[in-house]
Amino acid sequence: MTALNAEISPNSIILSMDTLASRKNNNGKTIPSYFTQKFEYYPFTQSILCGTGDFSIIRLAFDRSRSILSKEVKTFSLIIRDVLKNNIEKVNTDTTIYIFGFDEDMNTHAYALRSTNKFGIQEIASYSNPNWILKPQCEEAIDYLLNSDSNNKIHIFKELMKIEKNIDDKKTKERVGIGGQNILINLVAKDGEILSSINIIDEFEDYDKQYKFCLENL
Repeated sequence: MTALNAEISPNSIILSMDTLASRKNNNGKTIPSYFTQKFEYYPFTQSILCGTGDFSIIRLAFDRSRSILSKEVKTFSLIIRDVLKNNIEKVNTDTTIYIFGFDEDMNTHAYALRSTNKFGIQEIASYSNPNWILKPQCEEAIDYLLNSDSNNKIHIFKELMKIEKNIDDKKTKERVGIGGQNILINLVAKDGEILSSINIIDEFEDYDKQYKFCLENL
């Protein structure tokens, strides 16, 4: 599983995700496995793709996204929907593919393709419906957003994931497993172009400990 936080505004998309990939051990406990970037950005189709749940399904979406004919987010989403519908027969874990991007008029859109809805497309935010997407969603993170007076987006995204990780680390069951680093991508439409930047904005205190555990349990 993963931590995924995004802000969709009329002319920009900001997404941040952690880098820890977890697995279940023989006792069913969630443990660190490796670290990776959990989203991909495709400038040719003005879109970001990421997901939560079964990583084999997310990987399929990644692989197919690199060789398609599309130049904007709406067509891209339709193609990925068809890929999932035509290739996924059984889903063992609830899985959602998220697609964030721009249409031909440089308007923002955010779509969720959920396994529980047979990967049908649901628009969850857009230029006309700006919104935040928080995964895992928790009251503490929502309260922080509602009450924060900071205008520093990087600070906000750092604090959101710290809150989510702090809550998740205390769980004994149904843990997401958040860790490693916090990687943020920022897309801004300006003068008919999309400006992009990707940065590591935070590193969690237990990163080295988790990294060592992964090395010892390859």
